[in-house]
Amino acid sequence: MKFTITIEKIQDILNQFFPIIPSKSTIMVLQHLHFSLLGNTLKVLATNEEISIISSFEVEGAEDGEVLMPAKKLNDIIKVLPKGGNITVEVDPETYEIIVRYSKGKFVLKGLSTDEYVSVPYLFESDSPSIDEISEPIENEENKAVLPAGLFAKIAFRTLFAVSDEEYKPAMTGVLLQFRENLLIAVSTDGYRMNRYNVKSEESIFPKMMDVVLPANTVEYLHRVNEEMTMTMIEPNDESKFLRFDFGSTILTTRIIREKFPPYETIIPPSFDFQSTIPLSELVDTIRRISLSSNRISKSIILHFSENSLLVSAENEETGESAEETIQCEFLGGEFVVGVRHDYFMQSLQHLNEEIASDEIIELFFNGPQKAYIISQKDKMDEFMMLNMPVRI
Repeated sequence: MKFTITIEKIQDILNQFFPIIPSKSTIMVLQHLHFSLLGNTLKVLATNEEISIISSFEVEGAEDGEVLMPAKKLNDIIKVLPKGGNITVEVDPETYEIIVRYSKGKFVLKGLSTDEYVSVPYLFESDSPSIDEISEPIENEENKAVLPAGLFAKIAFRTLFAVSDEEYKPAMTGVLLQFRENLLIAVSTDGYRMNRYNVKSEESIFPKMMDVVLPANTVEYLHRVNEEMTMTMIEPNDESKFLRFDFGSTILTTRIIREKFPPYETIIPPSFDFQSTIPLSELVDTIRRISLSSNRISKSIILHFSENSLLVSAENEETGESAEETIQCEFLGGEFVVGVRHDYFMQSLQHLNEEIASDEIIELFFNGPQKAYIISQKDKMDEFMMLNMPVRI
């Protein structure tokens, strides 16, 4: 195999594929990129057995062939090459020695035979795949959707910070996507907080009834894709394990988390006894200051609401430190006191602070000092809401 490509283009390829290359793996070939050249078309494949990606690129081809390239070493080399210009990649078909030539010299690497690569389910038709035997588009209109550019960036921003990292709760390590014709509901929870983001469409662009739990890593990767994508369920039935996303010249398949997602609807209160409207920026600044005096383990702060004000306080029994600050707000329901974890509370506030104007008003909803409370932008709880659990005072 031999081809020439610009340094910028090979760097773009590595940037696209490198995020799914495992830094450590008991299967060595997963740390390699599957390169295949036919004419002037270079196809690149990578997988970590949860996510698999294949994409095509135009290069200046000289000799067809295929090889497994060590991803990290190739990435390290490309990063230090002089900017601009081209590189020429040559592969010995017998020894799989790889020579990367650039304007001032060359690097010699050791590749592997593509026969050693793992089977990539649903990207190929055979167990020992040829990279040119890529599957045809899947005919599955019932469980298929064309998703607008930037949708996963919004989903990721609103859900990933509330995903659990506890592997013994598999469903909670992913994001639930519920498709309902003209509505997409994205939900994440770690057991202490829950985020729900509703995407509404005037037209029925989503599957009629489809629920899937995508691994957080898949959502994290897809948020980088800023173009329209087609999502298809592979073999739609009770045993479905994969989703496929087509965008540009790229195909991505991902495993679905099969464990049942917690019944999040049951913890969303139908009504509230207490409600506060408060300027977002003032609340963020106050929480940031008062949290400095909170207990380092419990991370608790106290919110004391009255008709026109909120007293925020914290006390560290270990050091004897304390702090309090009063800000103006509107509060309905009489006097109310609740304890919250300042790190979770602040994280929710900061996500609102990053996407709306600093002078915006937010709403807080409560039903009691031991019951879940809700944070949302004013009058937009139906679009995006964050539900957190309080702490005992």
